[in-house]
Amino acid sequence: DKPLFAPVSFRVRSDDRLAVVGPNGSGKTSLLELLREAPLAFAGTFNRPARLDIARVCQQPRWTTGLLSDHLAVEGMDESRFRQVMAALGVRGDTLERRLESMSPGQRKKIELARSFLSPADLLLWDEPLNFLDIDAREAIQEVVLQDTPTMVFVEHDAVFVDLVATAILELRPPEDVN
Repeated sequence: DKPLFAPVSFRVRSDDRLAVVGPNGSGKTSLLELLREAPLAFAGTFNRPARLDIARVCQQPRWTTGLLSDHLAVEGMDESRFRQVMAALGVRGDTLERRLESMSPGQRKKIELARSFLSPADLLLWDEPLNFLDIDAREAIQEVVLQDTPTMVFVEHDAVFVDLVATAILELRPPEDVN
């Protein structure tokens, strides 16, 4: 049971966009999991509001099969608003009646991002949201985030995105060798 990273202290307030950065294997994804209260062993104190609604974008999309319209219906999401967000992310045409398995990884990532934007969440947790996306899609996501100013904690390796979107940066470092 070796620590992943040196002790950290941070606070996320409304409209903050905290980027978590560090080398691969430094515990960035584990920290996001801890924020959503996954059962992980950790030392120290961790405080978060009792009623905190979180929307996540994981490295692998949540919806991978079936019709997008069916998933939206189950989640109670407004199809018209979903189309608007997808258009803002650069998706043209109607994707609601297409099977998810026929879509590219980039299209599925955009769907995952749109889903998180439309979730009634207090906090967005995004783990490498720009994976599989071209430069136009990356810029579109930047614009949506900067316009909507959601409260979010995210992991991203794209330094330009981090510089433009983050209001604060938390750098995870390996624990110091005590020997």
